Amino acid sequence: QTARAMLLISGAAPEPKRLLLVPGGGHSNVSRVAFDVYREAVRAFVASAGRTAFAGAPAPARVD
Repeated sequence: QTARAMLLISGAAPEPKRLLLVPGGGHSNVSRVAFDVYREAVRAFVASAGRTAFAGAPAPARVD
């Protein structure tokens, strides 16, 4: 049931997006259940999103 709901939500989300399903993991505990898998998925997503989604975007404002 939860995986099916996540597929529906993921399908509605705009690109860039990635869906990581971890057995025994949920929205708030996936990093504890499978930290290395989660960390690599986040690293890969940020690297790929940085090349595609944010190309040409203005730099964030600096707060001092």
